[in-house]
Amino acid sequence: MPGDMWQAADFRLHKPLARRWAVSGLLLSVGAPTGLWLWMQVFAPDTPPEITHIAMAYSGSATAVVFVIFGWFAGRLMDRLRAAVVRDGLTSLFNRRFLRESLPRMQAEAQRARQPLCALMLDLDHFKRVNDQHGHLVGDQTLRAVAEALQQHSRDADLVSRYGGEEFAVLCPKTDADTGRQVAERLRAAIEALGPEALGHPGPQTVSVGVAVQSPGNRLAPETLLEHADLALYQSKRTGRNRASVWVDGEPATSPT
Repeated sequence: MPGDMWQAADFRLHKPLARRWAVSGLLLSVGAPTGLWLWMQVFAPDTPPEITHIAMAYSGSATAVVFVIFGWFAGRLMDRLRAAVVRDGLTSLFNRRFLRESLPRMQAEAQRARQPLCALMLDLDHFKRVNDQHGHLVGDQTLRAVAEALQQHSRDADLVSRYGGEEFAVLCPKTDADTGRQVAERLRAAIEALGPEALGHPGPQTVSVGVAVQSPGNRLAPETLLEHADLALYQSKRTGRNRASVWVDGEPATSPT
């Protein structure tokens, strides 16, 4: 590999190699003199898995092996990188950042189509007890089980995300208050029905849900719609948990179910 390309990559490699730290799977994007950018994956001193259609080059100290990734493998690598940006590492649901970036687009689409848009906020009830009594590994298992239930019982058009900690969020296009309540109740019941084998603890695990609806022609700021869903969620918490409350355009719709 040309020396100037190594110089460009050296700032990412110098410190770990100088201290003889192991480097495994470090991704670098390096520009060649021709203007071409190459993705490289670095392993030092670990032996990487067998990869076909690659070119190898050694640094001057021969302490690192760099794989310049071509063709189909580069495409797969980029898919993995994109997934890492938008997906939650524990549950594989979309993450908070992706949901917040998607919400303005979904609101604009709903406004153009004169359709309602619904946002659900879900918070696991007494989840701290799960971590305190059974440990964080069991807590993680519970979160994965809940995420799988949300995926299985949501609709294809819904955007399901882990919003943070034990809180999840779902964006539901073309969904009014009545349908939003039905969606919330279906998700709530699916989580409550999870058994000990799925949860990792005796259970049951319940969830409180807040439903906020943006009516056709009444586009709210993205933060405002999510705030309304949070207010509805707090209403569910205050009135006994394991239930759904619905707000429409910033006002409570009816008593929680």
